[in-house]
Amino acid sequence: MTSIEGWFDEEEAAVLWAAVCGVLRDLPEGHVVEVGSYRGRSTVLLASAMRALRPTGRVAAIDPHEGVISLAGRPDRHGSPTYEAFQANVAAAGLTDFVEVIRTPSTHVVWDRPIGLLFID
Repeated sequence: MTSIEGWFDEEEAAVLWAAVCGVLRDLPEGHVVEVGSYRGRSTVLLASAMRALRPTGRVAAIDPHEGVISLAGRPDRHGSPTYEAFQANVAAAGLTDFVEVIRTPSTHVVWDRPIGLLFID
């Protein structure tokens, strides 16, 4: 995870790891959903937990990957699309089979499955 560009630090990663592992151990159903994937830093962490604890599950990673970067309290930045870098990072971690990519703004996603953990990044 640390080799992937992003703002998600190791302390936050430890908290998220504990949360997702708890959900995957304690809830027999419920998808792990991430809103905002950027280049896949937190996606790799979530999918690693999925691979370890629920190998038939998937992490739904919702992000249009259009290059708009939103940071709390700051104006949006516009950069290059991030989908290719995201895919490459997930593949390099060997986690492609554990990630369901949803390339659309979260406000346009129709969701009808139970959610065990919703991570909004």
